[in-house]
Amino acid sequence: LNTNETKTVDYNRLTRVPLYRQNLALISKVNIRSLVNQMGLIVPIVLFNLMTLMVVGAIVFRYMNRQTKSIYALIQSLKHIKKIPNNTQVDVQGTYETKTLGTTINQLLTTIDENYFTSIENEKKKRQLEIQTMQAQIQPHFIYNTLTSLKFLIWQKENQKAIHGIDHFIDLLRSTIGKKAETIIVEEELKSVQSYIHILSLRYGDDIATRIMVPDELCPFKVPNMMIQPIIENAFLHAFQTKKSGFITLFGKIHETQLIFEIVDNGDGFDTNQKKKNKDYFSGIGVKNVNERIKLLYGKEYGLQIQSIMGVGTTVKITLPLIS
Repeated sequence: LNTNETKTVDYNRLTRVPLYRQNLALISKVNIRSLVNQMGLIVPIVLFNLMTLMVVGAIVFRYMNRQTKSIYALIQSLKHIKKIPNNTQVDVQGTYETKTLGTTINQLLTTIDENYFTSIENEKKKRQLEIQTMQAQIQPHFIYNTLTSLKFLIWQKENQKAIHGIDHFIDLLRSTIGKKAETIIVEEELKSVQSYIHILSLRYGDDIATRIMVPDELCPFKVPNMMIQPIIENAFLHAFQTKKSGFITLFGKIHETQLIFEIVDNGDGFDTNQKKKNKDYFSGIGVKNVNERIKLLYGKEYGLQIQSIMGVGTTVKITLPLIS
C-alpha cells in the first residue's frame, strides 16, 4: 500500500495512514461484512431504547401521579371551602407529607371555627349587656318624670287624680321593669303606653289630646320593650312649649316585611338641621336609647327617622322587622 492508499481484499478494506514523526505508518483494517451485519442491529437497538424509555416513562408518570394526586385532591378540597365556619374538613390521604399537610389544615379549620363561634358568642353577650344597660338607663329616666308629674298633682292638691296616677304607675312598673325580656308583643307595649299617657294626661289635662290608631292585627308581633313610651314622653315634654294645646297620635301599620309605627304631633316643630339640645329629638336619653337599641337588635337598616317642620309639627317613624 502506498501512502493514503485504500484497497479491498477479501471483504477487508485496508488503508495506510502515515505517522510523520515516527517515520512509521498505521494500517487500518475494516471487515466490511462484519460492519454490514453490525449495522443491521441499529433498528432493534433504537426500538429497544424506545421501549425502555416508554416503560421508564410510564413508571415515572405513575409514581409522580401517585405523589401529586393527593396534593391536587387537597387543593380541590380547599377550593370548595367557600366560607368559614361551615364545619368542613379536607380529606386526609396520599403520602406521608400530604397527610401531614391535610391534618394541619384540618386543625387550622377547627381552630378558626372555634374562634369564630367564640367571637359570635362574645358579640351576643356584649350586645345583651349593651341593651340591658340601655334599659337600665331609660327606666330611672321615665320613673323620674312620672314621679315629677305625680308630685305636681299632689302640689295642686289633686289627690284623687294623684291616686289614679299612682295606680297607673304601678301597672306601668309591673309591665315594664317587671319584664326582663328584650322584646314583648305589641299588645303589651300598647298597654304600657296607655298607662303612661294616662299619667301624663293627669298633669297636662285635656290640652294635649292623644290617640292610638294601631290595628289589632299588629298585636301579636314582637317589638323592643319600652320602645314607644320614650317617644310619647318626648312629645309631651318638648313639642308644646309655644303652643299650649294640640294632639299626639300613634299610628301602626305593616308595610311588606316591615312593622312601622309613627308618632305624629302638631306641636312647635323644630329645625332638623340645627342640633340644639332643647330642640333635637335625639338629644334626649330616651329617644336616642330607642334608636340605638333597635339598631343593636335588628341592624342598621332599622331604627328611627324624624321629620319636623317649624310651627307645623313632628313625625317620628319607627321601622322594625316583622317578627311574629
